[in-house]
Amino acid sequence: IRVKFSEPVRFANNASNYTLDGKTISTTGIKTVNESTVDISLSKRLESGTYELAVRSGIVDYAGFKVMADPIKFTVEEDSVELGVEETISVTQTRLEIKFTKPVEPITKEQILARGGSVVTSVEYKEDMQTYIIEFDRTAAIRSEGTEVAFYNVTDLYGNRATVKVNVFPTIDTDIPEFTGYEVKNQDKIILEFSEDVVPTGATYILENIAGVNVPLSQLGWYTDEAGKTYRNKVVLQRPGGVPFDAGSYILTIKDVVDYTPQENRILEVSTEIRIVDDISPEVKFVRVKDNQLFISFSEPVDPNTALSKNSYRYLDLKTYASNAFPDDTEYELIAGDKTVVITLPEYFDMKVIDVLQISLVMDLAGNVMEGKGFPAPFATIDSAPKINSAHVTGKNTIVLNMNKEINPDTLAAEDFLLTAGDNVLNINEISYDEESKRIIITVEELISSNGQYAGRDIYVSTTSDTPLTSDIYGQPIQPTSNPIKAIDKYPPYATGFIAVYNGENTDIIISLNENIRTTNGSGKPLVNNDSELGQFIVLADNVVAPVIASKYEDATSTSTARIILTISGNKTNSKIRILFFAGPNNALEDYSSSANPLANFELQ
Repeated sequence: IRVKFSEPVRFANNASNYTLDGKTISTTGIKTVNESTVDISLSKRLESGTYELAVRSGIVDYAGFKVMADPIKFTVEEDSVELGVEETISVTQTRLEIKFTKPVEPITKEQILARGGSVVTSVEYKEDMQTYIIEFDRTAAIRSEGTEVAFYNVTDLYGNRATVKVNVFPTIDTDIPEFTGYEVKNQDKIILEFSEDVVPTGATYILENIAGVNVPLSQLGWYTDEAGKTYRNKVVLQRPGGVPFDAGSYILTIKDVVDYTPQENRILEVSTEIRIVDDISPEVKFVRVKDNQLFISFSEPVDPNTALSKNSYRYLDLKTYASNAFPDDTEYELIAGDKTVVITLPEYFDMKVIDVLQISLVMDLAGNVMEGKGFPAPFATIDSAPKINSAHVTGKNTIVLNMNKEINPDTLAAEDFLLTAGDNVLNINEISYDEESKRIIITVEELISSNGQYAGRDIYVSTTSDTPLTSDIYGQPIQPTSNPIKAIDKYPPYATGFIAVYNGENTDIIISLNENIRTTNGSGKPLVNNDSELGQFIVLADNVVAPVIASKYEDATSTSTARIILTISGNKTNSKIRILFFAGPNNALEDYSSSANPLANFELQ
């Protein structure tokens, strides 16, 4: 029984609010169709005849007024109309929309069979209970020449059952998808919209900031809104770990997006500007104390005017429960890239009276105001100064120093560090600091070999002074090294290029590597055909996946580099070849370093 009210109501899905012929209605459940309509599924079918449905006063509108209605009479008459398909509304290879001649009970995908191996993935029906939308698996879709779709044991609302069959002839999609726009949500998601449904993963998205630096992305799949509705023409991109994007302008390059059809029509490569506005309020990461100073670390650079205002900081004394301002001669300083406020209290001030530090009104550089918050004492104290935990060679001219604690990037000084390889001193070209990973990144002028050495010697790092200029936000210099620290080889092997050669029958894709790697079978032998070796490679010829029919790895010789040879069928030397390597969790292709660095992801074309 479908019950419609004159306006949106509450509690309409409670069976105790209805009677049928003066008795509590017996139901298997009540479905809310919308805010003013419900469907009551009866425990037993009604016989032919006249009935009276009454609505009790437990149902109210959103203003709290009770439903006032007399019982409604309705008649159930025998239905002898034959069930069939009234209209085939639309047909593609992955979607069928049809309308039955009358309302029917909900149909499940197990009741639907399409000839030719088509696989039903979902079934939905509209409010009229006559119109059904059937989705088919893209890889097991309706055949292009058409097929017969059968609906078994379809039951109308009177209880008549029938098997309904219909011949359908799909419209074949030959249009390429187009990028139509984007939306940024919560500063951590970029939602791309396309002109039609697309495959949610496997495409290539390259995001570069205004300086041309690549921003790593992960593809989360289709976009699903707060109500749980999934949009197959929208794809969500995020930074790994869901880290928010920095505000600013970016260039996004989109390629290899294919539509959600068996044809996999491919988008034309397009680049678009992405503008990300900072709409996240700053947060306090921690509060620490040293003597008469409070160090307040924020999650992002903050506005100096509000961060240095005495009105932004107060303290609560639980003895009097008074919220007090700090003395007028308190000093406020902004350091560490404008992310840390130092409050220096006068010597006469008793730090013990601060039971709760109250912070409010501080804005970030975009004008977002932090939520006022209290931070109870005691606060963490300042412990030992930062030190270098380890050093890694990570690239042809890059050495990374892994720190055990944060440093103040404003104090970072290249002259604090000495890099040597035997009698050779490496010249520092550039130095920077990654706050998230607590790493100092050093770029040198010299070229480091793929085994992490320079001029055949290991690289060592040491500090040049007992009191380095580089310090933490509390003014403590980093700890000087007691002995030089060896830079461990973390320089992953990588592909330097490829050539395609016709061998008289098939095409060999010869991929050059910068160094020898370890494989299960060794040099001159095939790669193991699983997800630890060969299964991590994808070869495309003219944008179509070309299966690898043979493989081989060869160590470097005096005349050639180390190389991987992948063989594909036929002569593809005139085709556009693209090779992708995605290292999986079981990747066994590693160099001979003591740290066994895995082969790095690459894309060659």
